[in-house]
This record gives sequence, structure tokens and C-alpha cells, in this order.
Amino acid sequence: MPPAVAALLLIAPPLVPSAQAQVLADTGTTVQVGALRQQLEGLLNTGAGAPGNPGWTFVPAIGAQESWTNQLLETNSTGKSSFITALLPSILINGQTDRTTTTVNYAPALEYYSNGNQTQVNQDLNAASLITVMPEHLFLDLRGYAAVQPTYAGYGPAGTTAVSNQDQTQTLSFSAHPYLRQAFDDFGTAELGATVSYASQNGLANSLSSGQSTPIVPVPGQNLTSEQEYFSLVSGSAFGRASAGLMVSGNQSTGTGVMNNAYQNAAVMNLGYALTRNLTALASFGYDDIHYAGIPPYNYSGVQWSVGGHWIPNPDSSITVTYGSQQGEPSAQVDASYALTARTRIYARYSEGITTGLEQLLNNMNGSSLDAAGNPVAGGVPIQLANSFYGIQNNLARMTNASVTMTVLRERDSISLTFSRQQSQQIAAATAGGQNSTGWYGSLTWQRSLWPDLNAAAFVEWGTNQYTPASAGQNADTLVLSLNLSYVVSRTISAYAQYSWTRQTYTGSADGLPTLPTDLIVIGARKTF
Repeated sequence: MPPAVAALLLIAPPLVPSAQAQVLADTGTTVQVGALRQQLEGLLNTGAGAPGNPGWTFVPAIGAQESWTNQLLETNSTGKSSFITALLPSILINGQTDRTTTTVNYAPALEYYSNGNQTQVNQDLNAASLITVMPEHLFLDLRGYAAVQPTYAGYGPAGTTAVSNQDQTQTLSFSAHPYLRQAFDDFGTAELGATVSYASQNGLANSLSSGQSTPIVPVPGQNLTSEQEYFSLVSGSAFGRASAGLMVSGNQSTGTGVMNNAYQNAAVMNLGYALTRNLTALASFGYDDIHYAGIPPYNYSGVQWSVGGHWIPNPDSSITVTYGSQQGEPSAQVDASYALTARTRIYARYSEGITTGLEQLLNNMNGSSLDAAGNPVAGGVPIQLANSFYGIQNNLARMTNASVTMTVLRERDSISLTFSRQQSQQIAAATAGGQNSTGWYGSLTWQRSLWPDLNAAAFVEWGTNQYTPASAGQNADTLVLSLNLSYVVSRTISAYAQYSWTRQTYTGSADGLPTLPTDLIVIGARKTF
């Protein structure tokens, strides 16, 4: 594929083409014990996760876990301890055939709390399947995602903090994308398709945030159903250094809050010209017609444009930078992966756009792929579809996301260092009121092989979330420390132990809320079949 064509496709990912501004997912690798090295090896080997073996593989597993925390329910400034017993079944499916590329990682969790009368089933899913219905012409792309995360901001990654179900939200999202593709020799390719998507976020229990008389960010349940139709025409190699792509799309949404009867229509022309073998100039221009419900409703009809470039400094690196106007607002985007050495990578992402939390989730799910272990990646960059530190956001906002991750893989050590920043400026809400927020954090994950069957891992994260409601501002600082040991008992059995410590400190209008350091001790075992 000529560099100009490859760069052009980066503007509109081919899996689910979109003519709208995209708020990119944060970079970041998993913090699970034993999973960091596997993920980094997959990224370094292929740039998009290690592929599965040809044919179909099924890896069922069962796990049991016992946890204890001293601060599960922070009620009346008094923390309550609790044991948490969890049953953890899972199945990992990989299919690599002439007709499909499929990865399904399904890992529900049945949890019982000794304190608080809580029993719940958490759904956890990463699934993607590209099915060839008619070779070279008709395809079906299926996606699924489910996760439980803290409703409110200021928590560490899943597994580092025990959170009451009063403060947890179950997220579900699914999409089906059939499309018809026709190539015209070397002159170009036409594509006609549609996508039906559903996403929802619902609290596992109706309550206030732990330890607070009022929630920092009120988040009612929400859902979204959308249908997108599109037509695209992309030029081929016959045009040499030059490339062009036309995208016409319409998106209609129904749901709760600002997504009720929302729509987005756009027509965009993307252009590229290969200045050198490794550098391509990019430009686009088009028209947007957008409507969101809410208080106040948001409407925009007008031009969109962008200019930028795509640079391939070496075979393992790729940098795309664009700047322009999207949805009536200035918009910049950076998507970069740079190989410092054969075992060291830097990933960077920056994006601006108008979106809702569920829209952002659907766009990032549909624009990513899964490695063989079920970890999401986009263009070879490890990404996070859900980020516990920023909490749930369900209003229409101008979002600015920035993240940088550096990964290092050595003989016995695996290191991942991440810095992330998110700014949310509310535009429309389901009800009157609302908040703007700015948050940032830095995290370090270090895994070391002590012996062939024994691994140790350490994780530290520190950050802050700042809010500016109409009345007064408030800040919440968070520090998370976690130490882990995992031991491979046999080829199919592993055991692990973990200690985590979390401290949340509130200032501003939230000054006076209890600062209760939280201890979490976890022991567990897992058997694969």
C-alpha cells in the first residue's frame, strides 16, 4: 500500500468509518499480575498484539479469590471492613481461519460481601469478530465490551481498590457492522455499510458516593442506541503519490439525556500527498450537521477542515498530527508510536472533540482491535476503553484527552510508565446544572521475574481531579500503591497474593470529607483447562 493511501486511512479507520471528530482513548497497559509482560511481548512482536494460532482455540478457566478491606462502606466518617469472596470463571476464544478473525475474552465475577448485604455478578467482556461473508466483498464486524468500574472519579485501576456496589457502574456496549466493499483494480475502493450500536451504563445500587453527604458527580443510569449509514470511496495506487477519500455518513441516536433524538450528518473529503517515502501531507474539508438534546440543546451546521501530516521515522514507528476545526470548535489530534529501541516504545495520544461518555466508548471500541489475550489496541497502541480515575461522564462536553505511555521490556523486567490528562467542559446536560472537570495522573507498573515460576509486581499512581460547579470548586487527590506476587504452581494452576493501599484527600468545597486510607489484601488461585 502506498504511504499516501496508508496515511489517508488513518484519518478514518476502516473498521467503522466516521466523518466526525474522534476523542481518542488513553494509552496505557494492563496492571494485572503476569499480564504486563505478555502484553508488551505481543506489542513488540507485531505492533498489534500477538496473533492467535491458526484454527480455533478455547481456554476455559476457573478462579477463586478472597479479599479483605478495612474501608468498604465509608458511612458517617467511619469505614467498615469486609471480606469479599469471589468466584471467577472465564473463557478465552481465538479463531484464525479463512473466514474469521475472532477474539473473545469473557470473565464474569460472582462476588459476596460479608458486610453490607451485597451479592453481585459483574460482567467483564472484550470481544471482536471480523467475519468474511463473501470473500473480498461482504464482511460483518461484531464487537462487544462489558466492564464494572467506579462511578465516581479518583480510584485506581480495577483490582487495586475494593469499591462498594453503591459506587459501581456496569457498562455494556455492543455493535454490528455489515459492509460491502468493491475494488476497482488499482483505481480505488468503494465501501457501503451500516453500524447498529448499543451502550448502557447503570449503577449496581442507588446510593451516594462513599463517605459523602452528596455525590461529587451525580451519574444516573443512561443508555444509547445508534444507527450509522455511510458510503466511502478511496483512491488506489494508480494515482501514485496522491490519494483522496470521500466519506458521507449519517448517524441517528435514541436514548436518555442528551442522546435523545440526537443526530450527526457529515460529508468529508480526505486528501493525502506523499512528499517522501516516509512523509505524507494530509488535509481534509467537509460539512457537519449536528444536534444533541439536553439543557441547553446543542446544534451546529457548518464546515469542518484539518491539515497535518503522517511520518514514518522507522519501520516500527508512526506519527500522525492534524489540526483544524471540527463541530465548530478548534480540534487537534496526535496519534504516535515511536520505537526508541527494539524493546522500548513510547506511545502518545492527544485529541479534542465534542462527545458524550457513551459515544466515546462506542467510537473507541469500534476503532480498536484485540490482541490474542483480549487486550484492546489501536494502530499498535495499547489503549484503555475505561479509566477508573476519571469516573463516569454522561453529559455532552468538549473533551480534551492527552496521554503518554513508555514501555520497556527487558530480560527479567517489564516496565510501563503512563501520564494522562483529561479536561471536560460541559456543553449540555440532561438536567440543569453540572460541572467542568480537569484531572491528571501518573502511574508506574514494574513487573520482575524473581525465579522462573515466581513474578513480583509493583504499581504506584498519584493524581488529582478538580471540579468547578456553579457554586464552588473542589479537588480530590488520590494515591494508590500495590504490591503483587504470582506463582505458577503447574502448567495449568497459578496462585497470587496482593496488598494495595489507597488514600483519597479532599480540598476546596469538599474540604472536611473523611480521609480514610484503605487497605486491601487479596489471595487467589486460577486453573485453566
